[in-house]
Amino acid sequence: MAVMQLPDGRWICYYRKDGQGKREYFGRGDSGEAAANRRNYELGFGKAKKQSGLTFRFLAMEYFQSKVFDKNPKKLLQIRLHSNILPFFGNKDALALADKDMDAYVKLRRKTVKYSTIARELTDVKAILNWSAKRTPPLISHNPVRDYKKPATDDAVIMPPTKKEASAILKNASPHLQRAIKLSWYLGLPGRR
Repeated sequence: MAVMQLPDGRWICYYRKDGQGKREYFGRGDSGEAAANRRNYELGFGKAKKQSGLTFRFLAMEYFQSKVFDKNPKKLLQIRLHSNILPFFGNKDALALADKDMDAYVKLRRKTVKYSTIARELTDVKAILNWSAKRTPPLISHNPVRDYKKPATDDAVIMPPTKKEASAILKNASPHLQRAIKLSWYLGLPGRR
């Protein structure tokens, strides 16, 4: 019936059942508030509340811990989150994110990486926000940057080595690598499609 925060910082869900007031206690901070709102929703008291004040960091951690990933993609996501995404977006209110924040991220990252890398990182940001909005009950009411256009990728086309370059590579390669290099040269490597 009501979600409120106690003076000690704990969040509670307060409701009446069989004529008596009931309280369920949850933790402190963003996770405590989200858990109290989920319980309020589960009890059928009103709609899931629009969560304001939930940081992007909280949503990213919930996404990372709750979503099922294969081992390698999960490790790569963890690296992207901790090295670049969370330092920039982490402490921002998730619902307050706007196109100007995304533009600022693109401008900052463009100093050191290509647009393809930036587009991949923004895909993660949008996936986290979409996932958070589609939960039952939702952690946030909507993805505020759903329609943001990511920069076009600028993948370079890497030409295979010339015969002269391949000979120089073979000449300096370790014996155990020469076989792989020759196989790659004569059979070709599968390209991206």
